[in-house]
Amino acid sequence: MSVNVEKIMQEIREEIKEKGYTYDMLSFNDISASPATDNGDVSVERAEKNLAYMDNVHLVAGYRPLPGNKLVVLIKRIIRKLTKFYVEPVVASQNEFNAAAVQSVASVLELVKQQGGSNSTAELSERLLTMELKLKTAYAEIKTLNERISRLEAENNLLKNPKAE
Repeated sequence: MSVNVEKIMQEIREEIKEKGYTYDMLSFNDISASPATDNGDVSVERAEKNLAYMDNVHLVAGYRPLPGNKLVVLIKRIIRKLTKFYVEPVVASQNEFNAAAVQSVASVLELVKQQGGSNSTAELSERLLTMELKLKTAYAEIKTLNERISRLEAENNLLKNPKAE
């Protein structure tokens, strides 16, 4: 069975023409999509709970109990023994990585706590606006002072050389 992509595309184009769709009718910006993660409840407390969960489950078990009748369990044990050389190092590496990831998340969480993780976006925006206002004020003062320096230098030159008028 062969698929004729060009024929399918032609049918799609014809359907678009029949329905009167145009390229400017819809853009991705018009589509509302919720993010894959739930960012509604972002807090240090929630991060601490998630960290505690990660700490409890970061160890991966290399082997689980074998269910089944005696013959099936025997075959599974033989397969387990034959693959042991491969499975154990992979599990050990995964456990090392998981432990390092938990430690990293704990470190980041501790830094957030030390730096006052309670700063909300609104607080940070307000601080930014205040700093921008102070910066504009400082620029205006610098401009005024530069103009005053220029006038004083001109006056100083006049006082030094009265004939230069």
